[in-house]
Amino acid sequence: MTTFQKVHALLFHLLLSALLPLKITASPRTEAEAIVKWKNSLSPPLPPSLNSSWSLTNLANLCNWDAIVCDNTNTTVSEINLSGANLTGTLTGLDFASLPNLTQLNLNGNNFGGSIPSAIGNLSKLTFLDLGRNLFEDILPYELGQLRELQHLSFYYNNLNGTIPYHLMNLPKVSYLDFGSNYFTSPPDWSKYSGMPSLTFLALDSNKFTAEFPRFIMQCHNLTCLDISQNQWNGTIPESLYSNLARLEYLYLTNCSLQGKLSPNLSMLSNLKELDLSNNFLNSTIPSELGLCTNLTFLSLAVNRLTGPLPMSLANLAKISELGLSDNSISGQLPASLISNWTQLISLQVQNNKFTGKTPPQIGLLKKIKYLYLYNNLFSGSIPVEIGNLKEMIELDISQNQFSGQIPSKLWNLTNIQVMILFLNELSGTIPVDIGNLSSLQIFDVNSNNLYGELPETITQLTVLTKFSVFANNFTGSIPREFGKSNPALIQIYLSNNSLSGELPPDLCSNGKLSMLTANNNSFSGPLPKSLRNCSSLTRVWLDDNHFTGNITDAFGVHPNLVFISLSRNQLVGELSPEWGECVNLTRLDMGSNKLSGKFHLS
Repeated sequence: MTTFQKVHALLFHLLLSALLPLKITASPRTEAEAIVKWKNSLSPPLPPSLNSSWSLTNLANLCNWDAIVCDNTNTTVSEINLSGANLTGTLTGLDFASLPNLTQLNLNGNNFGGSIPSAIGNLSKLTFLDLGRNLFEDILPYELGQLRELQHLSFYYNNLNGTIPYHLMNLPKVSYLDFGSNYFTSPPDWSKYSGMPSLTFLALDSNKFTAEFPRFIMQCHNLTCLDISQNQWNGTIPESLYSNLARLEYLYLTNCSLQGKLSPNLSMLSNLKELDLSNNFLNSTIPSELGLCTNLTFLSLAVNRLTGPLPMSLANLAKISELGLSDNSISGQLPASLISNWTQLISLQVQNNKFTGKTPPQIGLLKKIKYLYLYNNLFSGSIPVEIGNLKEMIELDISQNQFSGQIPSKLWNLTNIQVMILFLNELSGTIPVDIGNLSSLQIFDVNSNNLYGELPETITQLTVLTKFSVFANNFTGSIPREFGKSNPALIQIYLSNNSLSGELPPDLCSNGKLSMLTANNNSFSGPLPKSLRNCSSLTRVWLDDNHFTGNITDAFGVHPNLVFISLSRNQLVGELSPEWGECVNLTRLDMGSNKLSGKFHLS
């Protein structure tokens, strides 16, 4: 070889070397220096364990530093796990190139912000990257598409925006991909986005996607979980979804502005365990083929425009534990053959529909049920006695129907129940002393029925009661004197439009929490409850049309939250206190047809 050729070859070699990427060899010192430099860029205070262990004076123990894991050789950093460490800062100060052997980076649940640096693409061995639940913003760097070993990638719950780089769709090993709860928008064209053969979990929920349903999803044939809810996709669910994504076990399409009919091809998704199509504009009957999805444990079709009766094939959903069909126009009866097969139900919500007929006694077979919502339908007949067998019940709401007869005595044995709402029916009979058994009861509402008799002394045993509503019935007698004093959690009391008499309990607001008190249109007499004077939590009070007597001058104090009060048509006397002028939110004060004098000025 001539001298010229040797020089030429040497120059070519040097040029080629310059064009090749610089390979950084990791050493404990370079890794430690990069980590400490990043630590010093974070906002104090830092966790004490991080402050003490992340130090160059502790270099010999690098593999024992807090949140640091080394590889099997114990010579190089392979994992950084700072999830939930409550750190504040950015990634700008982290030299990714000095951590070439990093396989896992978990920063979930911190306060990291700013942009995600494009240099993150240098972590060529990374298999796990979780930046979820932080404050990252701006667009995603396309260099993320260089992380060919990635299997798990999450940006959940940040402030990221723009379009998702299509380069990420080329990551061959990713099985978990979460873009949920950001501000991502749709690209001009989804055609650059390819299917991901290894992908099993994909979340695009709670973003700003619009219009076209992403076609690349139909090419992700191994998906078992798909969540694209809380976007504005519009249009219909593509029929190809059912044929191409047959492995789906979890499908969430709630609040997507979807229209059209429920497809009978739903039956092709026979592996489904959870299906949420709620809050859309679906306008058809429920296809009988849905009954072929026998693995369903969760099904929500609530808040759509569905009509017609429930198909009998839904009896095949023997594993169903949560069923939401509310806020549609579903009609017909609630068949006994369906109820008797749904024995795993924990929650049954069919409110705000057009169901008719009697509630089948088989409802007593739902021994696991905690939430039973039948309200605002056209159910009639008696409340099934068998509901009293549902010992796990926490909330029962059968209001706004046509139930008649007495409240079954067994209901007073539901000691776990927290909410019992029976208003606007045609119920009759009395409230027995057994109501005192309901030690967990927080809300009791039987207003607008035909109930009568006296309120039992045992209502004072309901120590966690927050709302007590019995207005518009035919109750008589007096209120137990200890009511309120023995119910320290009370916030709302509704007693109006009955035939109640005697004095209101003096300590009705001894807890200082009472906000709403309505006792108008009764025959109450005597002085106003003394506890009202210091009841600063009051917002609305109706005591009109009774026989209250006594001097009002000192009956009330300063009520900064009071908006409305009516004491008209009683037998009160005295002078209005200047303190009324300090009720800064008061918009209506009605005290007519009493014997009052005085004046005050609103401040």
